[in-house]
Amino acid sequence: MPSKGSRKSLSDGFRFGTPLDDQLEFFGNESARGCFQRAVESLSASGGTGVEMDIRHFLDTAKLLYEGPWLAERYTVAQDLLRSSPGEILPTTRLIIEQGASPSAVSAFEAAYELAALKRASERIWNEVDYIATPTAGTIYRIEEVMKDPLTLNANLGYYTNFVNLLDLTAVAVPAGFLDSGLPFGITLFAPAGSDEALLHHADRFHRSLNLPLGRAEAAASSIPEMLRPIEEGEDAILLAVCGAHMRDMPLNGQLLDLKAQFVRSTRTSPDYRFFALAATTPAKPGLVRGSPGASIEIEVWSLSPKAFGEFVATVPSPLCIGKVETLEGDFVSGFLCEQDGLDGAEEITRQGSWRTYCRSRCTQD
Repeated sequence: MPSKGSRKSLSDGFRFGTPLDDQLEFFGNESARGCFQRAVESLSASGGTGVEMDIRHFLDTAKLLYEGPWLAERYTVAQDLLRSSPGEILPTTRLIIEQGASPSAVSAFEAAYELAALKRASERIWNEVDYIATPTAGTIYRIEEVMKDPLTLNANLGYYTNFVNLLDLTAVAVPAGFLDSGLPFGITLFAPAGSDEALLHHADRFHRSLNLPLGRAEAAASSIPEMLRPIEEGEDAILLAVCGAHMRDMPLNGQLLDLKAQFVRSTRTSPDYRFFALAATTPAKPGLVRGSPGASIEIEVWSLSPKAFGEFVATVPSPLCIGKVETLEGDFVSGFLCEQDGLDGAEEITRQGSWRTYCRSRCTQD
């Protein structure tokens, strides 16, 4: 169980996703498949629970990078060089960029709508896991192999990474062993934007657990002093629990990001809270109160500097207030609660257990 106010470490019972078996691609490299399986086993042995996830929305997004009008963005940067000195650009690079001259404004809007739909669909996965682990690359090619078929092989190398920027994700590549050929193999951990520090902490702990050498040095990674310590409340950050419009992908999340808040983890309250959709609030907001009969309600924990925390609390409107919220792990974290008189005209949604679930049900009804 995490200590009060601590960031989740690899021993805290975290959940990580892995692609479905038929979505894993190693392009004929069975040694890489074995390395990835061992990496997943190591994450599980460190206290994690692996969950096979359908990542088709991520893979579909990856196709937009080179098969959609985003090539036009590259073309706008290189068009002068293409006109004046095309020979200075590698033929394969030139072939790809030149395709950016043809997309229409209609195709740009269509792709933007498609990306928005894929992003919304992919965000649901973060209700299930803290991050997703994939191979960094499914295999390694020799230079001469790439030169013979550069488009296909470069697309293969980007199979697990080409969606990261388009979906505004945080990702870190971590050494994870060696192939039978002696070449290195790595995995990538990725999570939503804003979770950089938490993700780096997990990556560092995973790297140390394998006792691999640090680059080409003889020293093992585990012998280097740990630099990424969990953030403790009262040290250089204050933890804040949010349950509604301030959560990731919700309309007020930008207020936290503007204050440089860092996402720590998703969890739930202890099972004795009641949950309400408040009346006449814009954007729509929930109210969390302690009471019976109650349930465990989804929350997110974020960390802020003391100054940022003070600035944020000063903006909290009545009937909402900041008090202590008990998490499912038994910690008490500063978080959103609601005054009793704010429940007049509110709809009780305790059985939904989540503001996201409630919002999705309203969208379906509308």
